Parts: sequence; structure tokens; C-alpha cells
Amino acid sequence: MNQLNFCSFTVCNVAYLHKALSLAESYYVNVGEKINIFLFDKKRELGFLSDLANIFWIEDLNIKNLEQLAFKYDIIEFSTSLKPFLAMYLLQTYEKVIFFDPDTFLYDKINSILVLLDEEEIVITPHYITPQERGTELSQSDVALMRFGAFNLGFFAIKKSDESMRFLKWWDERCQDLCYVEIQFGLATDQKWITVAPSFFPTLHISFDLGLNVAFWNLHERKIKMSEQIDKFTVNDEFKLIFFHFSSFNEKEPLKLIKKTLGIDISKDILLHKVIQKYNDILEKYKKLLVNLDKKYSYDFMNDGSFISPSLRRAYASILPSGQFSKEHNPFDISGSVGIFAKKNFLLSKKSIGYTPLGIENVDNNKLKFYLVNKLFRILLYIIGPNQFANISRLLVFLSSYRLNIKLWKI
Repeated sequence: MNQLNFCSFTVCNVAYLHKALSLAESYYVNVGEKINIFLFDKKRELGFLSDLANIFWIEDLNIKNLEQLAFKYDIIEFSTSLKPFLAMYLLQTYEKVIFFDPDTFLYDKINSILVLLDEEEIVITPHYITPQERGTELSQSDVALMRFGAFNLGFFAIKKSDESMRFLKWWDERCQDLCYVEIQFGLATDQKWITVAPSFFPTLHISFDLGLNVAFWNLHERKIKMSEQIDKFTVNDEFKLIFFHFSSFNEKEPLKLIKKTLGIDISKDILLHKVIQKYNDILEKYKKLLVNLDKKYSYDFMNDGSFISPSLRRAYASILPSGQFSKEHNPFDISGSVGIFAKKNFLLSKKSIGYTPLGIENVDNNKLKFYLVNKLFRILLYIIGPNQFANISRLLVFLSSYRLNIKLWKI
């Protein structure tokens, strides 16, 4: 690491490396330094890629209970769970540390962020600052902020101080314990915790610079235009476009920006298209460069190659606090206590195949399943009556989390 008083970092697994390297190139162009990439995967040969960024393997950091974290969390939960830890790690060397999600891309210098850190200790950004109009469909309304948090933690900046370290320690403890995607229980990885952070940390600063963290969720309030500088952009004629967050990026149809319905029409927004195209060109370059790289996520498999199902991860998280497994156990050992537990509860997939979680975009493809479930529910409603049916519906929300149902499993 260099001797500057600041650094930036990102986190990802090998499958996301093309995005992290696109960020790295934009960072080097605008900052003149290498970004730090922490890879949440087992070590493998990357060749010359270390010339483009400072690359660190998470397994080299001697993190306590790393394998247990990697097992109970999926890749999104795992990589986000250690963001505050890594910030504390970097603050041992640097005075200021900035985090960018791997799917962000810089379009200008970060001087304004560094200057802000001269005055502020902790800097975060809201998802957006203009309320959605009443009647907006659920997926695009302010209800999303209630589900995923008021602030987007694809970016944060922090300066070394007693208060910032107190904040990071608080955040780190909660992320290592409860960094799950369980929206129904108020959990959304590392991000939702920061919704309550302003109540505990008065010096936490919310930045209203609209050139930071521009993304699909705030395009209703941010209009991109060309700057007087070549190849630079402004937001709302007032702010420099510092970085764009390409969350849920549609790599097959980039000018649509995201895979699902956006909620606003960007088909004729030529300047936004320029922003997207610049990112996509760099992204495609690194996709081709990494085409032969082994992108299999290491922590998806037991040591015999058996696929670790999402149900097994949650069942393991359910049992872990009970002390049934020894402190030094290796959850990835198929012949160990976790492997035995998995077999006993039929939690290993018969084939070593991946898993894709279904979301709201998959509703139309599962109409028959919904029809059958609703029909069963109507029968149940008829049998037990509306009051008991309402109570069972509420209990089903609790049952939706395997993690909270330890009695479901044979120990």
C-alpha cells in the first residue's frame, strides 16, 4: 500500500471482478492511484490483473471465524458483512478511507469527498432526496426505503477518529451477526443498519451532493447534462457527476440500464446513454479479458464439491449460536459435524448446481404455483375462519426464516 493519507476500496468475488476492474480503471483515470479490491473467494491465479489494482484475498487477512461467516452468509451477505471491518483495517494505515461498490464507476475526481472529510468524520448518501409522488407503484415508491433503508451503502467515506471507530465497531458487530437479506424482519445486509445510525452517532454526515451515487433509484430527481469540460458531466446543472452506481445493470441491453421496469422513460435521454455507454465499453473490455478465468464461487461448495443450498446456510445460521458445533469447526468439511447435520436434514443438493433466487420479476412465470397456493389458502380460510387464518398468515412470515426455526432441524 502507498503512503497517501487516503485510500479507497471495494469488495467482490471473482465472478464480479470485471465490474471491480472497470471501477479500478475509472478510479485510476480520475484519482491517479490504484483502488484496493478485496476478493471474497478462494485464491487462484489472476495473472497480470494485480497491475490494475491492489488485490487482496479475504482469506489472507486472518479474520476470526471467516469460514463460519462464509458459510452462514451467501456471497452478497458475506462480502457486505466485512465492509466495516475492512474500513477499520485500512484506517490503521490511512487517515481517510472511501468505499465504492464494485458496480460503481467514476466520471470525475474525488477531491470534493476528500475535502468533505476534512470537516466530517462519517459521510453517507441517501438513496434519493425527493419523495415519490403519491400513487406510484409499490416497487418505485418510498416503501422501498422502508424495506432496504434510507441510505445506500454502495458508498461511504470515513476519517479516523474516536467517533468514527466507535461507529465502525458498532456496525461491524451487527454485520458479522446479522447481515442477512431478510427484508420481512427488517434486515437488508449491512445497509439497513445505517438507517438507525444517525440516532446513535450525531457526527454522522448525510451528503446531499447529487453528483454522488447517481443510480436508477434516483433518476427521477437527477438530470445529467454535459459539462464544459471534455467528457465530463453535471447533475441538475449544479453538481459534478462524480460517480454512477450501476446496480442491477442490464449487461444484455445496457441502454435500458436495469433488467426490471425502471419507472421512468430514459429511451431518449442521449446524455444518460453516453454515461451508460462509457461504462459498458469498459465493462465489456474486462469481460473479454477475464473470459477464461475460473469464476466459480468457492464458498458455494463443500470440500467434496457438494453444493451448499441456501436452506443449508440458513439452517446452519439457526444452529450456530446453540453451541452444537465446536468453536474451531470447519463448516465446509463434508465429513465434519456440519456435513453430518446437512445429510441428516436432507440439505445437500443431489447435484452440484448453482441456485438463482426468484424475485418479483419472476411472478408471471409462476402463475400456476400461485394459483395452487391461493386455492389451498382459500380452503384453509373456509375451514378455520378469517381470524385464525389471519393469525396463521402472520406466523407464516416467521416461518419464512429458517434461521429463526431451530426446531425445524434434526441436531
